[in-house]
Amino acid sequence: VGAAAACVAWPALLGTAPLSGRTLEVAIIQGGTAAEIAPLGSRQAAILANHARLTTARARGVDLVIWPESAVELDLSTSPSPRAVLSRAARTAGAPIIAGVNDDVGSHRYRVLAWLVSPRGVLAGVYQKNHLVPFGEYVPARDLLDWIPMLSQVPKDAIPGHRPGVFDLGDYRVATVISFEGDFGSLTRVPVARGGRLLVVATNTSTWKTSWASAQHLAFSRVRAAENGVWVVHGAISGISALVAPDGSVAASTPLGEATTLKGPVRLARAATFYTRAGDWFVWVCATLALLGIAAAPRRTRRVPW
Repeated sequence: VGAAAACVAWPALLGTAPLSGRTLEVAIIQGGTAAEIAPLGSRQAAILANHARLTTARARGVDLVIWPESAVELDLSTSPSPRAVLSRAARTAGAPIIAGVNDDVGSHRYRVLAWLVSPRGVLAGVYQKNHLVPFGEYVPARDLLDWIPMLSQVPKDAIPGHRPGVFDLGDYRVATVISFEGDFGSLTRVPVARGGRLLVVATNTSTWKTSWASAQHLAFSRVRAAENGVWVVHGAISGISALVAPDGSVAASTPLGEATTLKGPVRLARAATFYTRAGDWFVWVCATLALLGIAAAPRRTRRVPW
């Protein structure tokens, strides 16, 4: 009982990462999915146009702009090109944009990316999603499972990256993860440990429609904020988008399924929390001790009289 009480009380003694860094005004552009438009190419062009329009209209004078996952499809044959649209939006806002980008690699592969575009419209950094969604962004052992009809809904496989998402914006760094990655503390803590003092979660929640999943995904970001002691900018293409404080509370959020913009202040953390620095060692130690205890337990046999 004493050991359990000590474990419960210990986190309170560790304190939180001090938020003595500069305050930033952040804008999340929730451009919507343009679901009423067909075919797919036209819908993707409309999504891009919505994000650019909302940025021009409502994101001027901020320090950082977030476009969610899948806001930009690089392979659209439109004029101006998607890259030019994104660059012009950054120049108009006068602020860097972290944008969710999809990029086809041949006819059967693609990359899920986050781009950092400078206020001058120049590509300043790229993060390629490391942890992909099985049976959502790729099909494991596709050659063996290709006979299953439902797998036709995943016609292309995404290519994983191998480096954590940390964008350098001069006097501060931003840790960036994409969608599914934000559900795992072990993945999210890495870019924060590499110097990110603000966490961006860029996600495409449109396939969940009006289910509870969007709220659940935001709940994961609330846990990530508390674990790492940082503000989280949770940008979803169709909602719910939110600004999450380091204690896990939601400072501001958007409605689900509405094209809108969320603006608000966030503050940079000055240092990392104990969890960010140490990781999940406590869980692994507990699991190891439990397994050792089971293995070392004496095995007693009892004879049953016939």
